[in-house]
Amino acid sequence: GFATGRGQTVAVIDSGVNRNDRLPRLSGGGDYIMNGDGLSDCDHHGTLIAGLIAAQPRPGDGFIGVAPDASIISIRQTSELFRPQDSSGRDIAASNVNTLARAIVHAANLGATVINISVTSCVPANQPVSLNALAGAIHYAAVVKDAVVITSSGNTGDSCNPNPGPDPATPSDIRGWNAVTTLSLPSMFSDFLLSVGGTTLSGDPFVKTLPGPWVGAAAPAVSVVSLDPSKVTGELINAQITDTGPQPIAGTSFSSAMVAGLAALIRQRHPELSAYQVIKRIQLTAHGSAKGLASFVGSGSVDPLAA
Repeated sequence: GFATGRGQTVAVIDSGVNRNDRLPRLSGGGDYIMNGDGLSDCDHHGTLIAGLIAAQPRPGDGFIGVAPDASIISIRQTSELFRPQDSSGRDIAASNVNTLARAIVHAANLGATVINISVTSCVPANQPVSLNALAGAIHYAAVVKDAVVITSSGNTGDSCNPNPGPDPATPSDIRGWNAVTTLSLPSMFSDFLLSVGGTTLSGDPFVKTLPGPWVGAAAPAVSVVSLDPSKVTGELINAQITDTGPQPIAGTSFSSAMVAGLAALIRQRHPELSAYQVIKRIQLTAHGSAKGLASFVGSGSVDPLAA
């Protein structure tokens, strides 16, 4: 192959990553949920992400991460099981956004060359929360520290209501920024990061992708297989336990992880490229889509070999 991610460090800002035999270059970068090291994943999400990015091959199953020689730093910033709430029991988005900002700065300071954020916080466009800390953190990571920041565009549901898309009557606004009703964080800061939407295995938009003008490219979001977070010995899993029983693993979180792995490969092979140039390279080599689908897939499906 052209590259394996050797020498690259991918920060996984997520629900933590459990230790696993197939993640030998995993280290803990801290925990914003509890007093931990980041190597605890009771949500069973971050471990799936890390496996997609950097799992080692093993005889017998054919599964391998996109960048198996990359190092992973796990920073635990989110958990469905521990949610900050106000006095009426509503989730508080702002605290999530501020811990996310701190986690991004921390990841950049730890030397991450790629930062994967498979986390989405949705805010109604007419109810602004203070985004200064998050904007500053992303600018610091991407511009000052030259880290490639990759994030998931988000999945529809809960507070993540689909955006309407561009208004044909306003041709100057081809991406539909003026029509946005739901802000996807951190995706909306698309000048400094790559927001990844989901596709099916045949390249069609993943039905639950949260559309928006910030989506920059897309990668598979369905039929996901990764390391089983409940075991340390490298077994694989292709389903998640949900409120309605086992479901296939799917979502733009996993699209983001695959593109973060790709960014690590590009950074190894082309160390002269800036973080911005790596993102542009991924977008320019993506397989373009019909103009009307840009809100879902951005520049189109990524092409790892071309990139």
